[in-house]
Amino acid sequence: MATGFPQTAEPPRDVSASTYALLSRGPDGRGWIFTCTSVAVAWRKERTHLLTAGHCIMPHRAYMIMLDKTAAEGFLATIENANRNADIAEISV
Repeated sequence: MATGFPQTAEPPRDVSASTYALLSRGPDGRGWIFTCTSVAVAWRKERTHLLTAGHCIMPHRAYMIMLDKTAAEGFLATIENANRNADIAEISV
């Protein structure tokens, strides 16, 4: 996995610069698939926190953030909080 996720004190002015692909992989471990988009919203405790839709988070899946669709590597993501009723989830890398 890559290291050095961009660290910014202020959100980028360009929306596309803060929007990333969220990929997931099932328990069988075969292949990453595009699942949803995510938006970087904060930098806390040496981790970048992103928001995505709550319905994108499924049990027993691994998640990765890709910086752009041409990237060869991504960042394993941790689900911090998911609320299906509010349809929002916080992930971190």
